[in-house]
Amino acid sequence: MKTAKSPQQPPTPIRLPKELKEWLQREAAKNMRSLNGEVNLRLEASRQADPSAEKAKGPNRANG
Repeated sequence: MKTAKSPQQPPTPIRLPKELKEWLQREAAKNMRSLNGEVNLRLEASRQADPSAEKAKGPNRANG
């Protein structure tokens, strides 16, 4: 059974301190996720916990 792929988003390069990136990589490996998946999950959890954050519907909430 084929699943529909979501359209590719353009890359969003960010600079992270070395220690933070290494920690995120360890956490991603521990949670069996890619670094991108780990960062997205953590940012989304932070946004959901922020009462002032705009709440949008759907899995791809960020538009840019």
